[in-house]
Amino acid sequence: MNLGDWMKDNFNLGGNDEDTNVIKAFIVSIDAVVLLGEYRVWMFGKSLTDNALMAVGFVAISAFPFLLAQLGYMYKYATRRQQQIAAALGLLGLGMSAYFGYSEFIFGYSGAVDDVAAFNAVALGTIALILLLIAYVLSDSQMQATIEFNKQEAAMSREYKKSELMRKHLEKMNEIRVLEEGMAAEFGGDAVARYKAAKQEKTPPVKQSLALAADAEKTELKN
Repeated sequence: MNLGDWMKDNFNLGGNDEDTNVIKAFIVSIDAVVLLGEYRVWMFGKSLTDNALMAVGFVAISAFPFLLAQLGYMYKYATRRQQQIAAALGLLGLGMSAYFGYSEFIFGYSGAVDDVAAFNAVALGTIALILLLIAYVLSDSQMQATIEFNKQEAAMSREYKKSELMRKHLEKMNEIRVLEEGMAAEFGGDAVARYKAAKQEKTPPVKQSLALAADAEKTELKN
């Protein structure tokens, strides 16, 4: 599948009828005007940074959101929320383009434009672009279905691990029961009951006996 086929499968590009061709021509004209206006934006960025390459960043933050907005709105599977986010992207791009272009056209770089304010606009515009793109992706119906599926899968995995842990505990408890029944048959049920009662005390009788034996051994060594 080439890029053209992928675009046709995922975006509402319309057919080749006359009305559709008129709309396409209108959109292309708008894009051409916007891109021509970006020259002013580039000049403004170059005047601030004195670097032609760094000035491209000013163009990117104004033109890129506008172009993405068109793709986001024409996306065939876009939800209403995604279309609203796409519209916000378009407004962001046009707003940044208007701010930079107007500043360069009216003031140039005569000191009338606050450099810090211009750089802050680039930074804030970049943050807004990133947040809007994240929101667009998370609002996608397929993405939401994937997230919901992963949540359910994680919940089932947790329940499976709990069941496995419960199974191991029950197996141990069964082993203990079998051992206790064997000891009761060999030593008597009363002996097992007394041993259990002794284990519940702070110092079991066995430990008491070992401690007394150790003390006696120490006394003999001293003597």
